[in-house]
Amino acid sequence: MENLIRNIRSDLGLPSLPIIQVVIASGDGKYVEMVREAQKAIDMPNVVCVDAKGLELKEDHLHLTTEAQVQLGHMLADAYLAHFG
Repeated sequence: MENLIRNIRSDLGLPSLPIIQVVIASGDGKYVEMVREAQKAIDMPNVVCVDAKGLELKEDHLHLTTEAQVQLGHMLADAYLAHFG
């Protein structure tokens, strides 16, 4: 992920481009928590994580409900305003 962020910033010529990453809320398998921890461990300038864990999931236990997506949108806006606004 860090390489992706560096590459995007380099490609766009914006070395301090703000990035807000959503830490996954669900998934099958034993690696979900490992991925979540790796996402939260990213320590780069102008990179912020918003954790989606605990938001309501659809019956598939994978995707967020519409209401949860709206809530996540507010969380993302709040993160932007708090860190970059």
